[in-house]
Amino acid sequence: MIQKAFIPIFASIIVITILLMSTYPKMIESQKHPEIEILNFATDKNTYSSYEDMKISLLIKSSKDLENVTIRVWGIKPRNYAYINDSKIVNLKEGENEITFTEKTPYCTSGCGGVYPGPYDLNAEVWINGKSVANSTKTINLVKS
Repeated sequence: MIQKAFIPIFASIIVITILLMSTYPKMIESQKHPEIEILNFATDKNTYSSYEDMKISLLIKSSKDLENVTIRVWGIKPRNYAYINDSKIVNLKEGENEITFTEKTPYCTSGCGGVYPGPYDLNAEVWINGKSVANSTKTINLVKS
C-alpha cells in the first residue's frame, strides 16, 4: 500500500524535472549579455600627489552596438569612502571603444584630514541593465605633496 502511494509523487517529480530540463537552456539564453571585455584600464601616471588631475582611460570591446551602458570608476578607499567615484552612461559601438575620465586625487598627508600616502586600488566596471558584466582593477600610488 505504501509503495502505491509514492507512484503519483514519483511520476510528478519526473514530469517536473523533464519540464525544467527543457526550459532551462532557454532561460539561460535569455539572461546572456553580449560579450563585453575591458581590454585596457590605465592612468596617465602611476604616482600622484595631492589634488592632482588623474586621467583614466578604458578600452572596452563590445561584440555589438549597445546603448545606455554605465561605465563606473571608483577607488582610493582608505576608510570605506571612495575618494574617486564617477560614472558615465555611454553608447558602445561594436568593436573597441575608448572611455576617458579626469578625476582629482584627494589630499594626501601623513595623517589627519586626508589620505595616507601609499598604494590604492582603482576599479572600473561596465554595467548593462543593472548588472555588472565586466570589471578591472589597477593600483596607483599617492605621495605626500
